[in-house]
Amino acid sequence: MEYGEFIKKLGLKIKELRISRGITQEAMEEGENGISYRTVQDIENGQSHPSVRSVYRISKRLGVEPKSLFSFSSEADRTKIKNNVEEYRKLYNYYKKSVRIKYFLKEKIKDENITKDDLMLYLSLWFNFLYLVIDTAIFHLQIKSNPFDMIYNFKTNTWINELIPKLKAFNLSTSTFTDEIIMSLSEIDQLTTFCEYLESMIFIFFNKKIIDESNFIINLETYTLDIGSKLKGESFSENIIQTLTKLS
Repeated sequence: MEYGEFIKKLGLKIKELRISRGITQEAMEEGENGISYRTVQDIENGQSHPSVRSVYRISKRLGVEPKSLFSFSSEADRTKIKNNVEEYRKLYNYYKKSVRIKYFLKEKIKDENITKDDLMLYLSLWFNFLYLVIDTAIFHLQIKSNPFDMIYNFKTNTWINELIPKLKAFNLSTSTFTDEIIMSLSEIDQLTTFCEYLESMIFIFFNKKIIDESNFIINLETYTLDIGSKLKGESFSENIIQTLTKLS
């Protein structure tokens, strides 16, 4: 193997390990063994000749033995990473849909002609897409960083927050919401407040940028929706409860 090819394979290996752990180049700077993201970027692109110290810091930041960085990927490994990138794209798309539905729901709350069924429909869609984000991040990508490690214990494989199963269960398959609301208003209020907070944390996760193997940078789009903002001086969940109370 020529030296130039070795440097390229080393960079690709580091990139594969970083992506598989859901760590951005910028996040590589964090911690005791943090290393400049520009250094990481140059190494991954095969444009730098890493020192022993850099290799050591990178291995510690990725949680692997230094020697594992020199065990280069097989075709099967590269396929796995490629599939992982697709999962990240799927995760991001679920999040975008969740944000858009929430924005649409906020607009619907202002509509005096909205029915209880319609309101619960949009609320359910928001919950469902937000759960898809959680499900994909935890069970498919196994992202063990904030905010996902705050709601799921990867060691015991159990939910840390009891609201997540409720979020999963809140869907239109069990009721048309015509006669009664499955959850009490206080439970819905608690769940929507939690979802607002969780969505804001996921916003921070994506805002750090996820970079795939093709150097495609996924930037969080700017929406007119301001995560965690106030609507008419009140929280989003308070407006939902007020509207539901009026429609009941």
